[in-house]
Amino acid sequence: MEQKCSICKSGVEEETASILAIGAAGTPRFLCEDCERDFDELVNGTESESIRAAMDRVGKNMLDSDVDDKVTFRTVQEIMESARERVRLIESGEYDFAINEENEADGEIPEEYLETEEDRELDRAEAEKNKKLDKITNWICLALGAVAIAILIIQAIRMFG
Repeated sequence: MEQKCSICKSGVEEETASILAIGAAGTPRFLCEDCERDFDELVNGTESESIRAAMDRVGKNMLDSDVDDKVTFRTVQEIMESARERVRLIESGEYDFAINEENEADGEIPEEYLETEEDRELDRAEAEKNKKLDKITNWICLALGAVAIAILIIQAIRMFG
């Protein structure tokens, strides 16, 4: 099934696309191959200039595609803050590159990719709002159906009565 990249809005295949984040309702935020490479550079890059270039590309793509999804925005914001700190540490010579090797070896999802409690709360509030709206819509449809049946019965009585 064709989906959209959550950053640049280009088309991606759901089966092969990487996932940036997943909302509390289980909705994945996909990445195209180009954006995936940029995020890989943000998280694992070893040269400050290439990390800065990836930050610029991600920021430009988000502005150009007018990203308004809160989960995507917060996730990118956290990754960018982490990348800025990486650049600062790399440039000052304080960054420990062994951390990258440990992260790759343990196979766990990095903290900046995990959904926050605030994201889950926003998704839960949105789901509750949608549930109330569905309930109202169902009652309206039921009332309209009852009115339609009443009209049919009145018409039948007039015709045969």
